[in-house]
Amino acid sequence: MATLLTLLIAGSIGFALYGMWGLLAASLAAVLCLGGAEAALVASRLAQRARPDQALAGMLLAMLFRMTAPLAGALWIYLQGDRLVAAGAWYQLIVFYLVTLAVEVGLQLQGLPAPRLAPRR
Repeated sequence: MATLLTLLIAGSIGFALYGMWGLLAASLAAVLCLGGAEAALVASRLAQRARPDQALAGMLLAMLFRMTAPLAGALWIYLQGDRLVAAGAWYQLIVFYLVTLAVEVGLQLQGLPAPRLAPRR
């Protein structure tokens, strides 16, 4: 929901400033970041179910998935040409990455079991 709201706002701003290229830049950034975040969430949940004692490995695997799609997209945007860069695709990518990161961390924390507190003596 947060990513969709961000796409609505960023897409509107991009369209107002740069026309269809601004909307394309916002949409591309949303797809790249949302795809990476979804893959990271799935990988982390699967790793937690398979071996709960390896939570750190699951989080590192999730970080790999979360960062790969946006970084590959940033490289593609850099190599692709001037119009996407001029339309603010780099900034859109940063905004969407931060939004999807915050949403994913919230979802990850919901999936963790509550810590057991030691009884007081």
